[in-house]
Amino acid sequence: MLKLLPPVYDNSEVLLALSSFAGSFSTDQRLALGLWLQNSAIFKNISCLSDSVIQEVGNLLPLLPLNKFQELNPHQVLQVLPYLTVVMPSSYQRIILSKVFQIPNVTAQDMELLGPYICQADVQDLWQFQQNQDIFVVLKSSLLECVKQKEHYPDSKMLDFLFWDVPWRYPQSLSWQSVSTLAPVLPSLGVTFLQSLRLEQVLPALADVGSVSFTPAQAC
Repeated sequence: MLKLLPPVYDNSEVLLALSSFAGSFSTDQRLALGLWLQNSAIFKNISCLSDSVIQEVGNLLPLLPLNKFQELNPHQVLQVLPYLTVVMPSSYQRIILSKVFQIPNVTAQDMELLGPYICQADVQDLWQFQQNQDIFVVLKSSLLECVKQKEHYPDSKMLDFLFWDVPWRYPQSLSWQSVSTLAPVLPSLGVTFLQSLRLEQVLPALADVGSVSFTPAQAC
């Protein structure tokens, strides 16, 4: 249907209107619109888009084919992040992450802009930020929110990153403070881990542990 429309894909007002409604399009509509937008001179050279254009029509960028979306440079990604409201496939989210991680002087504020996209992060790409306390705090908070929302299941490598200063592999040696710190990921550690904890480790940490959802088997 879109290919039957007049060639208005270079009209900034049309693109602005489409961008504002991009989040309501169906999957088929998004795909068709992305192919249609390839005809626009505005998107011919993605890396040359100005900050103002990026901000105005940013929601259309994730509708473009993946190879076009990859043409965004790290600065452009930072410019568009506050304006993105469309749901993106994980492949697009990982491109956003890779671009931001390339920034030489990336800040904690930049990392905050990633929001839920951080759920797609590979832990190998995160270790470079572990010594930057401000960035690490943001990453840890965001990743734990991913766990809470069940958007991420932390494996041992991710747990080593998040809790590098907690001996999480040895449940019986944990202080109650450590158990409290681990509370958001306790369900991920499994029944065997939970059964290894002693009452004196759990009771003082109950305020945090009690706020976590466990399966019936884990709760016992």
